[in-house]
Amino acid sequence: MEGRKQLRQLMAALLLVTALITVGAVGTYGQAGTASIRILHVTIVSGAEVSRVITIAGAKDLVSVDSVSLHDLCGGAFSSLGDYDVVVFGINDGYEDHDSLGAGLVAMLDHYVINGGGIVWTHDSLEWGEDHGPEIEAAAGVDYEQDHRRSGGDEVEFPGWTHPILRQPYNVRRMDKVQGTHTTGGRVTTATVIARFVGDRPSSYNFYLTVNEYGAGRVVVTQIGHSFWGYWDGRQTPTTIWPERLEAQLFVNCLFWAAGRT
Repeated sequence: MEGRKQLRQLMAALLLVTALITVGAVGTYGQAGTASIRILHVTIVSGAEVSRVITIAGAKDLVSVDSVSLHDLCGGAFSSLGDYDVVVFGINDGYEDHDSLGAGLVAMLDHYVINGGGIVWTHDSLEWGEDHGPEIEAAAGVDYEQDHRRSGGDEVEFPGWTHPILRQPYNVRRMDKVQGTHTTGGRVTTATVIARFVGDRPSSYNFYLTVNEYGAGRVVVTQIGHSFWGYWDGRQTPTTIWPERLEAQLFVNCLFWAAGRT
């Protein structure tokens, strides 16, 4: 009888340990209703694009998002970015012909990343930064110049197959299709190519997703967003095509990696 009692106590203890381990694992990515990472979304459209993609991924309980217009950010809306784990630029097409970042904001972003912050540049946005402001590409490890050739398509492969950005919090390594998109004349310098376009030869110009560590921080460049919105001649066109779930989940993985959580 005494032996059975001890066995029951042991089983109960094992169940408790298992439960605690499970809760700890969930806590790594945020429990229901408790955001794990804080995002500042810099937008030129509606302010809801990042939140919409996060919802498609099934991750709305894992991330909290504040939005600021590009115009307001360039106008000095923030004196510090320290309240946020990641700053996201985008997500949309035609992220050009808007306000310049200015030397002060570029210096702030550089300081933010060096000291542990994360940045995610989406389609067109880093190229826009090069065209309309001081140098901001060193942290990204991707250089943009007008004479660099483009690469693009709707199929991708993963030369960075083992990188945690493809596995946490979502395993997306079976993904092979994306919404059609392209680079904007970029060339990889110090970044690591995680995903590139199929059908174009491997080269420093062919990348869908890159990662770079800079100081204590991390920077992601992804081409998601070309099919989301159109901006031509200052007019928003109704061309929204949202990503499939796996591509949306890869975007969430980008947020977690940039935040230093994976």
